[in-house]
Amino acid sequence: DYESSNILDNLLSRMEQYANNLETLVAERTADYLEEKRKCEELLYQLLP
Repeated sequence: DYESSNILDNLLSRMEQYANNLETLVAERTADYLEEKRKCEELLYQLLP
């Protein structure tokens, strides 16, 4: 049936877009986290004698 396959294609397409968006978001947040971690470590080394 054309309509049900069209709905399924639409659903799969949306799920793929959602997954790609999540992967991008995770990559961005990971980069942000690593940058903040680097800043904290740098500050810690400055504070230690």
